[in-house]
This record gives sequence, structure tokens and C-alpha cells, in this order.
Amino acid sequence: MEARPNLSIFSKIGKFLDNISKPPILALARPVPKKNLTALVHAYGQNQEVQQIANLVIFAGNRDDISEMDKEQREVLNELLLLVDKYDLWGKVALPKTHNSSAVPDLYSWVRSLGGVFVNPALTEPFGLTILEASASGVPVVATQDGGPSVILKKLRNGVCIDPLDYKAIGSAIYKIIANPTIWSNYSESGISRVEAIYSWSSHVNRYIELLDEINAVKKVYRINLKPSKQLFRAKDLIITGLDNTLTSSNAEEVSKFAKMIELNQGELGFGLATSRSWEDAKAILELHKLPEPVFYIARAGTEIFYPNDQEPDRKWRRQIDHRWEPLEIRKLLEEFPWLELQEEEHQTFHKISYYLNSPDSQKRLKEIRHNLWSARLRCRLMFSYGGYLDILPERASLGLAVKHIWMKWGLDPMKILGIGVSGNEHGLVIGANHGAVLHNHYGELNSLQRNKSIYFTRADGINGIFEALAHYDFAKDLPNLSNFLHVPATLEDATNTELLQKKFYLKGL
Repeated sequence: MEARPNLSIFSKIGKFLDNISKPPILALARPVPKKNLTALVHAYGQNQEVQQIANLVIFAGNRDDISEMDKEQREVLNELLLLVDKYDLWGKVALPKTHNSSAVPDLYSWVRSLGGVFVNPALTEPFGLTILEASASGVPVVATQDGGPSVILKKLRNGVCIDPLDYKAIGSAIYKIIANPTIWSNYSESGISRVEAIYSWSSHVNRYIELLDEINAVKKVYRINLKPSKQLFRAKDLIITGLDNTLTSSNAEEVSKFAKMIELNQGELGFGLATSRSWEDAKAILELHKLPEPVFYIARAGTEIFYPNDQEPDRKWRRQIDHRWEPLEIRKLLEEFPWLELQEEEHQTFHKISYYLNSPDSQKRLKEIRHNLWSARLRCRLMFSYGGYLDILPERASLGLAVKHIWMKWGLDPMKILGIGVSGNEHGLVIGANHGAVLHNHYGELNSLQRNKSIYFTRADGINGIFEALAHYDFAKDLPNLSNFLHVPATLEDATNTELLQKKFYLKGL
């Protein structure tokens, strides 16, 4: 396809460039921080190979006078110009002042005719309309992995997703496409053919009709598969507990009463489980102890969310925590610490690296680990529990953030969620829910929460402590069936130790 002549747009670009015939790297975005245009200049400025074969063309909105723009846009544009000067990119970078929407098709056509690429380096992109426009024009794409572009490129197969904060990766992706004619052609052809088949209005309507037909055809099965979801939708209140030393530390009578409570309040009271174990192990332990199955599992220390009738983990949560996660680099860095020992392979996953921390001064060692990871710009979260177990997770992963993801996804009332824990890896669960409780048989890692007046520390262990927390937060107010199980004697406040409490704290069963 020949580029359509547009003397106006080409004159605006050409006055910046020494050689306008080089393949262009095109970006179209408003000059605001979240669009991350400065990262593209960093990537271009730090890659000599890319500079030799391509020009960088950035249309950052429209401007007459930078000094008269609002502060946010003014700062971005000033930084773009300073970076061009810092890397001495004059003659290689074009920053035209204006363009209009009617010229955009000509831009894409021009980029395609010269074998260029379109780049969207945004920190996050909800959908990515410009990516569809470029794809339909036959222009290969390099785009942020955060948000809609990751889904679009996976379907169109016409480009590469990158970490928007990794300048080296951005430059490498651009060079790989422009410098290899075969790759460029494959991406160009795939974009043209697949965008019509997948993202046109006609394909969208046809797919919508197909899905409706599928739902009607398997209506009964569909209802069964949505059982946990329906329970979550209907739930007035939600309790989320740990497993080890929380549910499993109680006797058979207490377990039976807990199971009865969940059964009689099914649909009204949601029960979720949060654990460092895999959801398969957790499910097996629940069955062994004859405990009820939860409506969801937050597994492997908050890196996975499973619903009982689904075979795959919550994909949206998985994509969210993948941001800036570099497990191989983390493992390599921590090899130098002799007091860290990798746990067995069955405890390792892509999003969770688990160690035994063998040191009498664990807090000092944890500070040392954090310092080294931070200095290496490896963003992650450390979870220390049970006095010697260390889990390293993505920065965006935790039990607390997983709880937030669930209540937002299912439209639950965050004011009616109770999180209950006993160990350090349940710290996020306790503080992430609106109501938090720490059981009497907790580990020292949670002692710091005693300073938090909104966290309730029970006088009872295990399931007795769960009932005590439910009574403390008056969950029976919404759930009449719950009051049949909760009876906290007036003398409870006088209890001073677990033994005395066990004599005074009773659970009424049906």
C-alpha cells in the first residue's frame, strides 16, 4: 500500500528529522504521566542499534505554547525535550506540535510503507483503541503488558507486549521487529486479517449471539458451575479464615458446629479460605477434617484465587500480580545468603518463591534481604511466618489485596467482611478486611497489630476464637441463624488465659 500524500503532516514531521526515509517508531498519546512517553525516549536513547535504523515520532497531543499548558502536561513535554537533548537525539526524534484526527490514517499508512512500528508504552491501558487502528493499517505493535493490550496482541498475534518500565525490553522489542523483515511482514499481515475477524462490529455481534446460544444449550450445567459465584452475590456477610492452626486446631465437636453454622447460613454468610498451601492441598485437608468447602480459595499466600468449580485460577488476578515480577533474578540474588534455603519444589510456583530462614536473628536478616532486593530494583513482597518460613511474592500480591479483588469483582459490601488469622502470612488478610481478628493462638509475627485498635484479639483459640470474633463484630445482627451458635458469657471479659476461657466460653448448637 502506498502512503497517501499529506503534505501538511509530513512537513511537520520532516522538519525534525535528518533522514525521513527511515522506518518510524510512532507513538500517539496525550502528554500525561500515565501514558509513559518518556520511557519511550529513554528506550530509544539507550539503544544505538535502534537509533541507526529508525526515527522516533511522538505526537503528544496538540500545543501552541508549552508554558501555557496545565502543569501535568507541561512537565511531561518539558521532560521529553530534556531527554532528547540529554541523549543528543536531534535529527532523529520528531515532536510535532499539532495534528488532527483526519491525519491519523495517513500516519499509520506512512509508518507501514516504511516498515515502522506503533508503540504504546502506557503504565496501564484499559483497552487500546490506537492499537486496533494501527493493527488494521498493517502496522506491527509494541505495547504495555498492563491492561487491554496484552489481550489484544495475544489475539491478533501482531506484536510484542513489554514491561512499560523496562527501557531495555522496549528497545529490544522495537529492534527485533524493524530489523527482521520476515517478523515485520508476519505481524503486519496478521494484524490486518485478524482485526477484521475478531474486532469488527459484525464479528462482535456474531460472537455475542454464539455465547447466548451456548448458555441456553447448557443452562443446567451453567447454573451448577456458577454456584460459588451466586453464593458470593447473595452473601450479606463474608468471613475469611486461615487453615493451619485456625480451623485445624479445633476438636471434632467444634468443627461440627462450625460446619453446621456455614450450612444453615449458606448464601447469607460467605466462607472463604486463605492459605499458603495449594488449593488442592487445602481442599484435601478440609475434607479430612470434615470442614465445609469455601466459596473461594485464596491460595499460595495470596498469589492464586480459585473457585471450587473452576479448573483454572482467577486469570484477572494472575495478570494483575504479574506486573514487574522477576523470579529468576530474585533467586539468583538470594543465592549468596547461606542462611536461606529453598523449600522443596512442591512449595514453589511461578509467583511464589519459598525459603527456610535459618537464623536466630530473623528480623535483621529480613531487613538485609529487603535492602538487597530494593537496591537491585527487584520489586516484591516478603511474607515471614511460623518463625522460619519466608515467601517472596510479586509486589502486587498479598492476601489483603486478594480480598479486595474478590469483593470488587463480586460486588460485595467491604464493610461486612471479617478476616481472621494466626500467622505472619495472614497479616494482609487481617488488615485487608474491614473487620480483622487475630486468634489467641497466634504467632509472634502478628503482635505488632495489637497497636491497631481496629483489630480484635480473641481470648479463644481456633474455631472458638472465630465464634468469639463473629460475636464481637455482631454478625448475628444481619444473620438470625447465626445467633443460635453464638453465646458469649458476660464473664468473658474477665477471662485472663486460654484455660479459663475454655471453661467459660460456650457454643450453642442445634
